[in-house]
Amino acid sequence: MLLAGCIRKGHIAALTGIVLILISLVTACGRSKSKDEKTKQNGDAAQAATPSVILVTASQAVSREVPSYLQATGSLEADEQSDIAPQVSGQIAATPVDVGAFVRQGEVIARLNERDAQLRLQQAQGAEQQAVAALRQAEARLGLGPGGKFDPNQIPEVRAARQNYEAAEAQAKLAETNARRYANLVETGDVARSTYDQAKAQAETARAQANAAKQQDEVAVNTSRQNNQGISAAQAVLASARAQTGLAQKAAADTTIRAPFSGFISDRPAAPGEYVTPASKIATLVRSNPIKVTLQL
Repeated sequence: MLLAGCIRKGHIAALTGIVLILISLVTACGRSKSKDEKTKQNGDAAQAATPSVILVTASQAVSREVPSYLQATGSLEADEQSDIAPQVSGQIAATPVDVGAFVRQGEVIARLNERDAQLRLQQAQGAEQQAVAALRQAEARLGLGPGGKFDPNQIPEVRAARQNYEAAEAQAKLAETNARRYANLVETGDVARSTYDQAKAQAETARAQANAAKQQDEVAVNTSRQNNQGISAAQAVLASARAQTGLAQKAAADTTIRAPFSGFISDRPAAPGEYVTPASKIATLVRSNPIKVTLQL
């Protein structure tokens, strides 16, 4: 019994020692870990406080010459090249130049049949002559010469109507004066009442004639102004006819195609008898002096 008790006491003592050893190891590990963390933190702070180093490489400056020329590939082209087309439609009558020929500015390259253009020109000229005749007739109604300035007082009809009105007005004033004189004499008994009545009737008649003459004068003035409007209309018709004549003259002149500048004929696809339009190409004209160089940069 005593031996058993000793064994149990020995076991307890051994267990107690093992526990103490484990506690000591845990405490030592904790202290070691705390120390390591503190050491790492101190190292990081020291590394952050240390300035970074930048490496710089230096070399000696060297001067070199840069070439002032440029090498490029290009092509030679003519200074001017034009595809010549007619301004009016028509049938080609003649082509006096051929490929390779040199033409100067203004020389004829081709001619179109101009019969239709000449007929239209004659028609326009006839319409212009009719417009001129109508204008002269309108001016003659007012007694004006070619290009005369309108003045109602210078129109013969207006002058005659004005003279009639002035004469009638004078007669009316004279008759009214006599009527007033006879009215005074009637009051004094020097003239009979019938004489006054007759003078009064003459005055009223003269006044009516003067009013009628005034209306005729106004009618003559208005008529002359209307005739002057006819002159303006005739002038507008004449201006339009002259414009049509100008267009017809240009169309007739455009039947001759001329060189816009001096150069060589490089192509002439049109031939006599062919019908062409403003979209057709008659010939290609090239000016080769000077020559241009086209470069791709």
